Amino acid sequence: MSRSRLALTLIGVSLPMGVVAGLLWWWWAPRVVLEVRGEVAVPEGFQPEEFLGSDVTLALLLGACGLIVGIIGVWRARDRPLVVLMGGVVGGLVGSLVAWALGTWLGRVDVAALTAAGPDGATFEAALRMRMPGVLLLWPVMVASVVTVVALWDAVIAWQEGRDDPEALSGPDDENDPGAPESPAPAAPGPDAPSR
Repeated sequence: MSRSRLALTLIGVSLPMGVVAGLLWWWWAPRVVLEVRGEVAVPEGFQPEEFLGSDVTLALLLGACGLIVGIIGVWRARDRPLVVLMGGVVGGLVGSLVAWALGTWLGRVDVAALTAAGPDGATFEAALRMRMPGVLLLWPVMVASVVTVVALWDAVIAWQEGRDDPEALSGPDDENDPGAPESPAPAAPGPDAPSR
């Protein structure tokens, strides 16, 4: 597989994974409960789990996607880590944006309309939001981590093999190798050889 095709494959795999991640984020993420008080809607009590839950859920989903893409990349082209890194990082950024945009669109809520229509004390769930933009970097960071760990592992294995068998890297030494064939001795001059 060529380099460009490998990179495009990783980006193409990341797109549907981003859609799945967005759907799961919208389905699983907790929502902040709002309460109507007069003409405004305020959070109902102290809800730290709900405020952080949406970002944590998205972070776990994007991290899992990055792990899967990284494993697929090194499995298909372990000898080309830079190509896997570039394709995985670009695909991770695209997939993260797709997941965030889809989940935000599915989880949208018209707070103003619900506040105006609801009686005082009514509650409803707020829109799905991402409050920490750094979460979007977890997917490409996870891909980079997988590629780096595998590349370092391969380098350590190659170094260990070269240390155990230095001839594998330097080649056999004909002068010191007892198994090397001996060079023929020069022939002795015959009786008809001209004298000097």
